[in-house]
Amino acid sequence: IFVFIFILFFSFLNADNKRVCLLNFSKISPFFILCFLFDEREKLKNWLGISVLITSVIGILQKIGFISNLIPDPFSSRIYATFGNPNFFASFLFLSFPFFAGWCERKKLNALVLLPYLCILLTETFGTILSITVLFIFYAKKKNFLRYLLPLHLVVLILGGMFFDLSSKKSSVEERIFK
Repeated sequence: IFVFIFILFFSFLNADNKRVCLLNFSKISPFFILCFLFDEREKLKNWLGISVLITSVIGILQKIGFISNLIPDPFSSRIYATFGNPNFFASFLFLSFPFFAGWCERKKLNALVLLPYLCILLTETFGTILSITVLFIFYAKKKNFLRYLLPLHLVVLILGGMFFDLSSKKSSVEERIFK
């Protein structure tokens, strides 16, 4: 715990914008505090698995609400579940995906891996969708059930490139890299 507090303090001292630094720490700290509070790692894995499952179901219900016009969509029908922003939701799902896949494998609920994957697609966060390709390639060797998800994901990428306008994504990438 002291090492964690020291790293937080040192990072805060070196930050240019102290308010943004505190905001980022407030987002990250609860997860690390939970890691220290749980004596058993299995309880933490269960908590993370259940939280991914709940937020994924909320995200899918949110998309159904957007389609049926029951819920106003501030992000052009991109889901954000309880995170307030599709990018934050996609980041959470991406970072927790390996843990969730392992949790599903231990619980023999391999089909549930499709829920966070579907939510990542519905957030329409291009960087996360590309990043999960690398994750699938890496984990397909270790996890047999992910081996079947990799070809599906590649088909989704190819169809997405063929049927959706990616010109705005291209200009966004060029702006981020070259400016």
